[in-house]
Amino acid sequence: MIIILMKAKLTHSDNILPIIAGLKKYNNKGKIELIYPSKTSIAIIKKNVSLYETINQIASIKYFYSTQEIQKIFFSKTISGLLSIIYRNYIMLKLLFKKIHVFRIEDIPKINWLINFNRKVYSSKKISLFLYSFDFNHYVASLKRSKIQTNKTKNIHITKQLKTDSDILISSFNDQELIKIYQNIGQYNYIKYNIGNSFYRWPSWKEIIIKNSYKEILQLPKEYIFFPLAIIIRKEHNRTKNFSDDIIKIVEAIRSKNKSIYIIFRPHPTTQMDILEKIFKKIKLENFLISYSNPVVLIKYCKFVVRYGLSLMDSRVFDEGKYMIRYFNTDIAKESQTEIEYGKKMYKKNNYIDILNEKKLQEVIGESINDDKYIIRKENYDNEEKKHIKNILSLI
Repeated sequence: MIIILMKAKLTHSDNILPIIAGLKKYNNKGKIELIYPSKTSIAIIKKNVSLYETINQIASIKYFYSTQEIQKIFFSKTISGLLSIIYRNYIMLKLLFKKIHVFRIEDIPKINWLINFNRKVYSSKKISLFLYSFDFNHYVASLKRSKIQTNKTKNIHITKQLKTDSDILISSFNDQELIKIYQNIGQYNYIKYNIGNSFYRWPSWKEIIIKNSYKEILQLPKEYIFFPLAIIIRKEHNRTKNFSDDIIKIVEAIRSKNKSIYIIFRPHPTTQMDILEKIFKKIKLENFLISYSNPVVLIKYCKFVVRYGLSLMDSRVFDEGKYMIRYFNTDIAKESQTEIEYGKKMYKKNNYIDILNEKKLQEVIGESINDDKYIIRKENYDNEEKKHIKNILSLI
């Protein structure tokens, strides 16, 4: 049996899906259980119907109760925290009785004693995941942006993921690359397995997602532009970033060229829907849909993709061969300068463009409405998926 300790972010569910789909395909009798850190985090997954149905077909889904959730009933933070720990251990109690391999992104407090007991008694493995869907140079550029945004010299997420007593580290990067971002990695004895960054191209999970999205696909407009959303207003370090104008500029650029083509917006869990509704009313937007369909579906059938800023979803657009237009306002362009400069080398290969001014935005959108610039990807990743999954199974 395999247990995967999840994080609340939707990104981590997306990242793990190709892995668990492959594990299920090549180890069909093996049971997989995903455990989320709170009941609330399950609600986020359930909004993405095809994703939730796909995970349910591959694995069983459970969750812990967070201190905050229990506190709504018991009020006392101390008692709620204690009950949260007790319940956490109750859910993991099966580790006392049978061999279970545990995959983790970051350690969850107060349950390591059960994981270590299982490792010692049943010779199971604790496996860390360090997955990223872009190449290493792009990842380094994103770290530089993160440091600018947070004013921190160290990335604590790297430490949390790589400073571990795990037996195995499954990583998107090789040994030399890992040393560059975490110099102390040599102190740890875990086996490092490089899975690469093309796991979103593996076929098994896509096949299930598309199958589970059949009804949603039938309801899609014949022609549409896909607009994935992120947070609209963000407060950080006495600053407020408001992306409302960016959304308006992109929409108005589309409408100035074509008033009837549909725009499908897909909210992120951080998207403030009340603010989004005000934006739509302000510009009297028509011919649009709000969809929580899986990004792969909306990318696959769209004419092209528009967005503001950067997203981990971008790699899936690259893989699908659809043209993507990313718009950056002045502040975000300055913060993302390293990534934008690196990205210029990849425009042709990945079929996208970064735009920093409104005039260019209108020009490129106009061109793309007339010519969607779709690139057919002919690569087959069946053998790559099979190779990596077989190797992981042999390690555990």
